[in-house]
Amino acid sequence: MIKHFKKITGTGKYLQFNHTSSESKTKDFGKINLIYGNNGSGKTTLALLLRSLQGNDELLQRKRSFDRSVPQEVSIITDQLQDPNFEYDKGKWNQHLSDIEIFDVHFINDNIHTGLEIQNEHKKNLFEVILGKQGVQLKEEIAVLKERISKGNKVIRETGKLIEAHIGQAFTVTEYCDLEYDEDVEEKIKWKEQEIETASNIETIQKKPLLQQLPLIVLPYEKMDVESILQQSIDNISDDFLQQFEDHKNHLNMQGEAEEWIQEGFNAMQNETCPFCAQTVDSSKIIAVYQQYFNEEYRGLLEKISRLERAVESANLEANLFEIENKISSNLLLIDFWKKYVTAPINLQSVLDKKENLLNAFEKVKKVVEKKSKNPIHSQSIETLELLDKQVVDINDTLNGFNEKISFFNEGIETVKAAETPQMEKLQQEHQQLLAIQKRNLPEIVESCNNINTYSAAITRFRQTMKDKQAELDIFKQVVFTSFGNKVNEFLKIFAPYLQLKNLDSGYIGSSTNPMVKFGLYVNGNALNQKKNAVESTIKYSLSEGDKSAFALSFFMAKLELDKNLENKIIVLDDPISSFDNHRKKAMLEQLKKLSSKVNQLFLLTHDKGLANDFIKKIKSEKLEIHCYDIGFDGKSAEILNLDIDF
Repeated sequence: MIKHFKKITGTGKYLQFNHTSSESKTKDFGKINLIYGNNGSGKTTLALLLRSLQGNDELLQRKRSFDRSVPQEVSIITDQLQDPNFEYDKGKWNQHLSDIEIFDVHFINDNIHTGLEIQNEHKKNLFEVILGKQGVQLKEEIAVLKERISKGNKVIRETGKLIEAHIGQAFTVTEYCDLEYDEDVEEKIKWKEQEIETASNIETIQKKPLLQQLPLIVLPYEKMDVESILQQSIDNISDDFLQQFEDHKNHLNMQGEAEEWIQEGFNAMQNETCPFCAQTVDSSKIIAVYQQYFNEEYRGLLEKISRLERAVESANLEANLFEIENKISSNLLLIDFWKKYVTAPINLQSVLDKKENLLNAFEKVKKVVEKKSKNPIHSQSIETLELLDKQVVDINDTLNGFNEKISFFNEGIETVKAAETPQMEKLQQEHQQLLAIQKRNLPEIVESCNNINTYSAAITRFRQTMKDKQAELDIFKQVVFTSFGNKVNEFLKIFAPYLQLKNLDSGYIGSSTNPMVKFGLYVNGNALNQKKNAVESTIKYSLSEGDKSAFALSFFMAKLELDKNLENKIIVLDDPISSFDNHRKKAMLEQLKKLSSKVNQLFLLTHDKGLANDFIKKIKSEKLEIHCYDIGFDGKSAEILNLDIDF
């Protein structure tokens, strides 16, 4: 309970009020108190002072006296066991007294209506009035969580901008901060850049040819056949006879046709008679020479040697080597292009370093063939054939190795050519992502991502907590709003039975982020239009001043009726019955009498002597004690005095 106002200075008309030095020291306040004062005497200042004591330091500053010669100070004494003194000095209370409920013009104007209309701001404030302390606490906790989430999101956005300055739009900030640094990112960047280059050169790639297979060194004969020719000898033919035949052939001087002419004659000869001159031939000598020379085995060998000579003479191994070299050079140019797109390793080298050995070996073979041609009946060494074959095998082994690599490399080229046309935009995005991952372990990035992850985790927790509290508030609100609406209607039946509140609920109006009260107000079953600028059936024109006061008082009384902490509350009513008729005054006094027995302390402030007398009588009729006070003026300052009950 409040015992008394010990001091009020510099506040409204209370320029220098002091409880102990007043003209007749007032007695302490009791459980039920009446404070009477004319309009403008200082009643509303007391109500405002107590409203500030609830927890609004700034509110009392607005009631600073015009005379600034004294400081604004207030001292209130209570029966509180601990810290009974409530001091206001230098714009602040040393402590607040929250268990005060005040019905005055500010309650009406802030929470119910302006006297002309119910505005959205009234509906926002009325939401808290209805919810009460528990509901408001939940609402405030939700608001704090929303603020924390908002601040956390702001930090995340600002930190995200720092990250985006490094990585652009490669990832969302949240995705990026969930990533870890990739140890292989450098290699992946390299290959991704290769893919991008491939995509940018796709037309050229499709037109670029494969590598060419390299031709092998091919000798103009079969090795086994040549070996047979060189090693073949004819023992039954005499070198002397062969020389005689050559001499005879040369003696005929037939410009290369002598051998054919002799053979025709030899084949046509009968009984050792010459077919050309019909003379008898001395067979013992020349016929024996002809018989050996035109021997079938010998003639066959000569034919083989002749073919071998022609083949060897026509062969051009040097041209063969240069053809190989040209294709190697051409392939090397292609490899230089394709190695950007094909990963198969390949290394082609010139074979010209083997040219001299190959040609030398071939020349030796040619000489052996020439030697065999000059002396057909004697065998020749095949060592030169083996030497040449070794050179050819060596070169061809190298070329076959090259060709295997070329085939494998060409498979890679075919794969590149057959691949689907790459999407450049996607490749560039993936490249940007790899570059971003490359920066993931930079100290400033690590710090920023840690901050974002920390704030994100906190926001997730806050959101879940807010969701839980919102669910709790929704359940609480559903119960409270139903009970509150019923209570308001109970009091309306007392003060204005033709008024009725319907569909009391809460929600959001327009773009507002704060919940508001929604309800329908009916007069004799007819809904009043609450829309702004409405013309017909509005509060402004459809309700009397008494109706408006009754409507506001019903909300206040319903709030008290549902307050589970009512026995600890100090209730203050400042001129609550403006425009009330006698019936409503009596109804209100009856409610005040009932209320006085339920609360810790009750103050009725009024300028109406009739109401004051009726209130005193009502209280005394119930054999209750009432403390009465009067607000006077000593010529300089308002003061609180004991009141003579007899007006």
